[in-house]
Amino acid sequence: AVIGVGLAIRAAVLFAYLATHGWRAEVWEYETVAQNILRGDGLLFAHQGVGFQTRFVPLFPIICAGLDWLGGPGFWAFYVFHLACAAALMWVTCALAEELLAPKTARVAAWLAAVEPALIVYQSYKVHVVGLASLALSAAFLLFLRGRRSGSSWCVLASGLVCGLGMLVRH
Repeated sequence: AVIGVGLAIRAAVLFAYLATHGWRAEVWEYETVAQNILRGDGLLFAHQGVGFQTRFVPLFPIICAGLDWLGGPGFWAFYVFHLACAAALMWVTCALAEELLAPKTARVAAWLAAVEPALIVYQSYKVHVVGLASLALSAAFLLFLRGRRSGSSWCVLASGLVCGLGMLVRH
């Protein structure tokens, strides 16, 4: 129920934004870099007519380029990906709180993740890394805790890998 409500809120914000902006997505640097990658221009970004080498670590623009390549023109593939990350973050938040605290607290944490205003904005219509970075780092911490509790070297290794990828997502 929590994930359903959280996704419904994000979908409503997404549709409200698009409806009030001529059904045009907000284009951020990541999307511009992704388009440059697809055109074969590399990790470049132009601002006010001047070309710059991107300061972003390439993981997120590469994900955006892959989504553009798979989904074609437009942002729908990205929006679906972003909403999937939002659902996963709500689930990971719940699991992390349950691992650290208690089931009742975990449900409260999941609800707070579902209705947190910044997460709603950055997991609905903005092409931004915050949702994916939050998911990766939270999942890494959850894997670490589970690996520590169980003694599983696989969980610890996965935690390091997911944490490293989470760090590469953010510039």
